[in-house]
Amino acid sequence: MIELVRQILLFLKDLFFKEGLRDSLRWLLSGSPLVLRLTTLGFLIVSVILSGIVFSDISETNRVMFQALSSPVESMPHPNSAIEALLLASVLPKRGQSDSAGRQTQGTKPKATTEFSDDLRSLQTALVPTDKPGDKPELMNAETGKLPELSDAILSDRHEGFLFVPGAILPALTDYDVDKVLDDKNNVSVAEDIAASQVAAPIVCGTMRERYKGYDNSPTIFTKGADSDAITPRYVQSYLIFRSGVTRLCETSVETGWKEQRAYYANKFTPRTLLQTRFYFEPSVQDKQLFSTGPYIDLGGNGVVETFCHYVPVGEKNQNGATVQRTDAVLCFDFSLAINLRAEIQSEVSRFGGTATDFVCKDNSCMRDPTQPVAPWPFAARAMSFFFPPSQLDTSDETEISDRFAAAKNHADEAVFFGDVTTLDGGVNPGIVKFTVPMGGTQILAIKIDVNGYQNWRIISLASTAACIAVTMILALLILADYGLKFREQERAFAAVDSIMSDVPSPYARLDEDGKFLKVNDAFAQLLGYRSAAEGTAELRRYKYEEFLYDDVSKEEFRAIKLERREGKPYRSYTVQFWTGGRPGVPPVRWLKVHGGDVPAPHTARKKPGQSFGILIPVEAPKPIAVIDQRSIVSGTEVSKTA
Repeated sequence: MIELVRQILLFLKDLFFKEGLRDSLRWLLSGSPLVLRLTTLGFLIVSVILSGIVFSDISETNRVMFQALSSPVESMPHPNSAIEALLLASVLPKRGQSDSAGRQTQGTKPKATTEFSDDLRSLQTALVPTDKPGDKPELMNAETGKLPELSDAILSDRHEGFLFVPGAILPALTDYDVDKVLDDKNNVSVAEDIAASQVAAPIVCGTMRERYKGYDNSPTIFTKGADSDAITPRYVQSYLIFRSGVTRLCETSVETGWKEQRAYYANKFTPRTLLQTRFYFEPSVQDKQLFSTGPYIDLGGNGVVETFCHYVPVGEKNQNGATVQRTDAVLCFDFSLAINLRAEIQSEVSRFGGTATDFVCKDNSCMRDPTQPVAPWPFAARAMSFFFPPSQLDTSDETEISDRFAAAKNHADEAVFFGDVTTLDGGVNPGIVKFTVPMGGTQILAIKIDVNGYQNWRIISLASTAACIAVTMILALLILADYGLKFREQERAFAAVDSIMSDVPSPYARLDEDGKFLKVNDAFAQLLGYRSAAEGTAELRRYKYEEFLYDDVSKEEFRAIKLERREGKPYRSYTVQFWTGGRPGVPPVRWLKVHGGDVPAPHTARKKPGQSFGILIPVEAPKPIAVIDQRSIVSGTEVSKTA
């Protein structure tokens, strides 16, 4: 095999150096047999198409993998973080794009605007130390009486927004009174944080909500920049998180009143949800300035969002000449992505041979949403569908989705379903991956991917591409081999003629494509004054045949012969005057009759005749042509003139 490849490479090298790359390519593109050329062109087109599909597929897969590995999603461990990372990496816009508001995000360290800085100072001033809440919080999830333990409770109040106090930060008491628990000295920090959140409620859920509406002429939270993800102009929710875990949330899609806000956030969190442990809390405290996250799935059910947080010191005062604060808090704003995330996910999932189906979940069941348009598939996905039909959700999958939603709702833990990726049972086929992605509100995308089918498609596409490229190269080599063999046949034919004419007493010469001498025999060499054919050939290689033509008439005759050869006309004999002194311009001049010919060969890109040979026989000078004087016909006498 190695020897065969070596022989092919040597053959191509000889071909290109001898005949020229331009001539070889011209033969490959236009001079070779039509059927062979069309077949090669067909395989070449198929190879280009398949190569484009494979390259697009591999590059997109690599982009998703590397972006998923290099982009932090949530530092909090959860079982489906890998799926979330891969999903978001596949559909999120590249860094460096401007969002619809032209705002600056994670790429170039966002900075708070002057208006927002003033509001933060006002909020900080309002968060003075308070002994206990102005309004007593109440058990939100205990409509039918006391819970087994206080740690199973969620406390809330009736101020603007939604107060969230998880039972996990309260003592695990079975006999308890909420007021007495908050009055206990061990729970002072929780009570003070609840009081501070009540003071902050009209600012966070009232003043700021009205100020930062996202209009073109309204103030913004952070300065505009050039390196950002595509986000909406207005935030979808804001929240103030204290280090204790006490949180005040405000959803912008509903009214600010506590009833509307509580109805929205009901079942979004559990008593075990600790928002102070979210991955953006500590970095915001450490930076002491505006901090932004990458896109992630919002636990509060707003789909994929980006979060911007700013540190807020709480209860700041002067103590022994130093400024101290009672505790830490961060004020955060969630922005939805401005891109059509649903269409992006559907398009990317189709690349892997899967489908993403819209569902609406309410009243303990999830149903397909036919009102949502289906995104067009990329070309690679359409090509793949011819070989492997995309995986479709069946009735059992729809039933499982509804059961998962009903279970989450019955356990008052909708965050499990609307705030995270939910994986479904793959059944007996371990190569099937099924999961749901929250899109905000009650809408989800149910995704099903046949991993084995995608792997088979990759193998088939790679093998087909390699086979088509190999066939194309083989056909191209056959065309070039045909071209080289035709020249070799010509060389062998001329070599045979040279051998025959070497000892013939008639002068013989062979010319190359440029009209220079390649070979002469002894008779021709002696005609020009050389002792042997070897001496004559060595000397005459420097000259063109046309340079030895004596006069313009001979040169015009030779040019006519070349034109006839180029046009494919039969070769004819002609007579010329020839310098025979060994070099052009050196006398004597003799008349020679040339009987020539050539051997058919591929046409070159320079459109010159191929090699030719001729026998040049010395002849006498042509006799003058007699011309009868017309006047002699009139007078009855014959008077001739020499022409």
